Amino acid sequence: MSDVTDRRERLREKLVEVAEAAIAEGGLAAVKARPLAEAAGCAVGAIYNVFPDLDGLILAVNVRTLEALDQAMTEVGGRFPDDPERHLQALGAAYLGFAAAQTRRWRALFEHRLPEGYAVPDWYTDRLDTIFRHLRDPFAALFPDRPASERIEMARALFAGAHGIVALGLDGKLGAVDAPVIAARIRFLVRAVLAGA
Repeated sequence: MSDVTDRRERLREKLVEVAEAAIAEGGLAAVKARPLAEAAGCAVGAIYNVFPDLDGLILAVNVRTLEALDQAMTEVGGRFPDDPERHLQALGAAYLGFAAAQTRRWRALFEHRLPEGYAVPDWYTDRLDTIFRHLRDPFAALFPDRPASERIEMARALFAGAHGIVALGLDGKLGAVDAPVIAARIRFLVRAVLAGA
């Protein structure tokens, strides 16, 4: 690796760290070029030598958030190898725990909007897909005779429902609720989906 490439990679990593901290502190609104450059110790223009734009930088931060979420879900993945329903409920609890502990980073995953015509990079889509893999094994165990494509859609529907419960719960949109109530609603959703499938 050349010295220039090495410096560029160090700056890229520093900018991601700084932007990640800014999002954790102030949400997406805190991602502004000048403060990020100051915190990273570089010129504003240097950001655009490393990233095509601030959207590219936010995607890089969001990938780190997805990796952290993946780790949180992986930690519960092996707890219930013979009980797919409890496995799904544990994944829901892990998702809620991550969202509650890392709320601004978690929100950035869903609040960030790319400009029209901005192609989502494959590396981002691949990382996003790793979250859904946690749901595939339980659904395969529960519904072995269903086509894989149908199980994937079931998993995505369950994720969307659980995400909605977490988002509405953390926002207080369904009245003031605490984490145990949100967790109970996720468990209810899992049971309802499996009973109706």
